[in-house]
Amino acid sequence: MTEDDIRALIREAVIYGEVEHTEREILERVFQLDDLQVGALMTHHSKIIWLDPDDSEQSNLEKILAHPHSRFPVARREPFEVLGVIKAKEYLGARVQGKETGLNTHLHKLETVPATMRVLRLLELFRKKDQMHFVLVVDEYNVPRGVVTFNDILESMVGAIPTVQAEPEPAAVRRADGSWLLDGFMSLEEVQARLGIERSMREEGQAFDNLAGFVLAHFGDEPMMGKHFDWEGHRFEIVDMDGKRIDRILVVPPSRGNAK
Repeated sequence: MTEDDIRALIREAVIYGEVEHTEREILERVFQLDDLQVGALMTHHSKIIWLDPDDSEQSNLEKILAHPHSRFPVARREPFEVLGVIKAKEYLGARVQGKETGLNTHLHKLETVPATMRVLRLLELFRKKDQMHFVLVVDEYNVPRGVVTFNDILESMVGAIPTVQAEPEPAAVRRADGSWLLDGFMSLEEVQARLGIERSMREEGQAFDNLAGFVLAHFGDEPMMGKHFDWEGHRFEIVDMDGKRIDRILVVPPSRGNAK
């Protein structure tokens, strides 16, 4: 079956109401991807937010926080050398956990593609490599000209995709008063390590394996905001819920809990 045959079937499906006009437009745009070169979709080199390992850590952090991107290319300016790409969530998570936050520590390989590559071919590469959502576009002399993301291709088919401005909340935040704000999905082993609790939080006959399940098991009824209990000298309080799901828990260690 040729491309013309498929287009005819789509037109017929629209006539008989089996395909909406919007769906037809998207399908037509997919065909156009094979005629479109990657260079037509790329963000030009001059408009890219580059991180530089020779800049201060604070300078790079400010760039990450100021722009709602999930990935940032890393390069040295003098002489210009592309080093790779970092994932913003991974980098920020390391800072929260007090781990090494040098850019080189979090570098991932940045794949390159020629500006003349067909967009449909690039889409196929994105599909085959799950972790590949960002490529560097180079010219015939292998000089960087820009970048293309998976979202750029989607937008060419369905229009602009809304971006989430807020950075994802870290799973664990230690507050100034020594208490911890923890994600309900955090594993019990990680909770114990952060809180310094020696007694196992896993209880015989209980199937839960995360903090939300542990908290819910201690109430035995429907959880509610503000409900709390004490265990091993620590106070566990539900401070955020998503519907009926326990989202965030405030844990106050013994020194603070006994002071109240």
